[in-house]
This record gives sequence, C-alpha cells and structure tokens, in this order.
Amino acid sequence: MNRYTGFFILFFMAASVSGVSAASGDNAANVVTAKTKQVMSAETARMNGTVYFEEISLVSAEISGKAERTFFEQGDVVRKGQKLVSTDTILLEKELAYEQFQLDELEVRIKKAKKDVERYATLFEKQAASESSYDDLKFDYEAMLEQKSALEKKIEMTRIKIEKSSVYSPVRGVVIEKMVEEGNWVAPGNPVARIGALDSVSVKIPVSEKFVRFSSKGDTITVFLTAFNKTLEGKVIGFMPYADSRTKNLYLKVKLDYTGFVAENMSAAADVPTGPEREVLTLPRDALVSYQGKDMVYTVKEGKAVPIPVDVIGYSGDNAQLTDGSLSEGTAVVVDGNERLKPDQAVKIVREQ
Repeated sequence: MNRYTGFFILFFMAASVSGVSAASGDNAANVVTAKTKQVMSAETARMNGTVYFEEISLVSAEISGKAERTFFEQGDVVRKGQKLVSTDTILLEKELAYEQFQLDELEVRIKKAKKDVERYATLFEKQAASESSYDDLKFDYEAMLEQKSALEKKIEMTRIKIEKSSVYSPVRGVVIEKMVEEGNWVAPGNPVARIGALDSVSVKIPVSEKFVRFSSKGDTITVFLTAFNKTLEGKVIGFMPYADSRTKNLYLKVKLDYTGFVAENMSAAADVPTGPEREVLTLPRDALVSYQGKDMVYTVKEGKAVPIPVDVIGYSGDNAQLTDGSLSEGTAVVVDGNERLKPDQAVKIVREQ
C-alpha cells in the first residue's frame, strides 16, 4: 500500500465517522477555486535568521548643556523630527536678552548720530563747520552701523543655539538604546540615543556555501516575522563579506518593506533558494489544507469535493511549489471554503480566481 492509498483510507474513515458525505443530504458548500500553473521557479528551504537595522543613527546634541527633560524611552517608535531631549537654556536666554538690550541702545545712538551727520552736512555746505568734524561724525555713524550688523548676527547665532539646544530624531525608527537621563550633561559627539531606522529593516540569514550561488542581488524571497506571525516580501541586498569561521556559512541580507515595530535580533525565517530555477507546478498557499501533518488540496469533480495529497517543495510569495506528479497544470483547486470541506461533500463553485 503506497502513501497515497493509505492517506485516502485514513481520510475517508475520518469522514465516515463525522457523518459527512454526499448521501448525508447537507447543502452544497460554496467555494472559490483557482487553477494550478506551471512556472519557472527555484526550489527553496526554510532557513532561520535574525532581524537587524541596516541603518542605525547615533543621535547627539549640537550644543552642550544639561538635559532638562527627555521625551522618549528605550523601545519607543519615534517619528522623524520628534523632540528627544531639551536642555537648560536659561543662560542662553539671558545672553539673548542682554544682546537685544545692547541692540536697542545702539539703535538709539544711531538715530542721534544720523541726525548729527545730517546737521553737520548742512553746516559744512555753508562752511559753518570744519571738514574734519563732519568726517569724524560720519565715520562714527558708519562704525555704529557696522556694530549694529555684527550685533544682529550675534543675536541670530544665540537664537540658533537656543533652537539647537533640543535634540531631535533624524529618522523614523525604534529607540534601541537610551543613553541620557534628566540632569545628565549632553555635548556634541556624546550620543543620547541609538535609533534603528524603520525604513532599513533587514534580515540576515546564515546560508551554506553550497547554496550561495542561487541567490542574487534584487531577488525577491518570502520572509516570516515569527513574533507577529507575519509573512512579508523581502528583497535580497547581497551577502555579508565574511563567513562564519566555524560553520563557513555566509550571511544573506534581505531588506524588508516593513515599517511596523521590530526589535533588533528578533527571530525571522526566509524561504531561501537551494537550487537553480526550473519548471515547477504552483498553486496558491490558501489551497493547502493540513491533515495529520500532511498537506492536501481539494479539487472538484462532478460537484463533489475530492481530496488530493501533495508534496510541497517550497514557497514563492503567496504560492506553494509542488513536486512533479502531484497535480497537473490547469487543475482547479479550492482556495476559499476548503477548511470546512470533507471528502465527497457536495460543493458549489461561486467564483474562479
């Protein structure tokens, strides 16, 4: 008795016990079907890896000062431009107020000097004032204008220092490490946080040397985030330029189009190619039904559900790859409504994908 015969005997016995058959008189179950396809694809194997951030920002202050408040914690997802730390700016604010006072006082002196220059210009034209006196007043007035320009630039610089006294996140990302607390001294070059950019989430997967040649930059492979039971499409970046000294495995880098929360070094898995591309039969993953640890699909024959065991050799996106002989190209398989079907149950196809 081969494995297919054994499978059908067990499955039909289970169906008999449950009392579900065409003779039971149950109403026909509504199902959706899709056809199998013959495509060029590579055989794959599920390999485990870890999540990491391709880009990590070490965020530091631009202006030295005491951290007055922090607005983030380790593990937070922060947006680009979000304030992380504000420092004590009281001294800078007092300095700005004093510089503004100096500017106001200088402007009063400039107004007076301007009037003196205009008055002496009239007297000089009438030869009622000496040229040297007029020149001295004119030079003093021009010096005040230069002084005003320098003071305005100094005030602008102080205002910039006050604005830059707060530290902002340069990226949208996850705070991997918080490196400052309220009351700490912050300074340029001393990081306050380590942030992993969420637009650079990647997975590194140890791959045996014998499989390296089957993955190329730009290839698309399926990745699974174990913690969230989430399936994603990943794009191969390439291999890290070193091998594990003990196993000789190389690390395959796969970039994810995913901006949800992830943690550095959390587990992931990927369907990595283990052979060259060849013609294989594929069907939607949704068609697969597990029975006692074995994969099977339902086809429809004369209005009844017919189970067929299949051997899955790999996955590509939303499709499963089958061994030769499991099914033939163009076979309609049930992709929706198959979870509740039993062998020989009456079915009604409501839609074909």
